[in-house]
Amino acid sequence: REDLDHWRKVGLPENLHLHGFVAPSEVPGWHTRCDALLLPSQSEVYGASRGVPIGDVMSPLKLFEYMASGKPIVSSDLPVLREILRHGENALLVPPHDVVAWKEALEQLDSDPSLAHNLAQRARQDLTDNYTWDARATSVLRGL
Repeated sequence: REDLDHWRKVGLPENLHLHGFVAPSEVPGWHTRCDALLLPSQSEVYGASRGVPIGDVMSPLKLFEYMASGKPIVSSDLPVLREILRHGENALLVPPHDVVAWKEALEQLDSDPSLAHNLAQRARQDLTDNYTWDARATSVLRGL
């Protein structure tokens, strides 16, 4: 809460809104209000893993929610995310710490609505084809 209050006092660009906690059931509605969805994952992630980095093996649920949204995705270019996302096909991938690259990716989507649309549609199709519960179960059964 203190962070939100600080940034509201400092002032935000008019196209940036901070809302704090959003109930999980409301998240898809918030996605529809966005022009693009950002996945700024870091490779140096430490969770409840007792000091062991998990960034290289994580699979954030947020990624699949984004793919279902019908919005273009800009994501950190990390090996674990490249297993699902492909630069220029179903997302734009940028170096995690390169702020200029993130800005340029957003500008590219803004200036090329056709690219934004195609990335979003391909991500949704990839989700439907490969990452639904049925698709994953079929894949597991094929491997048995």
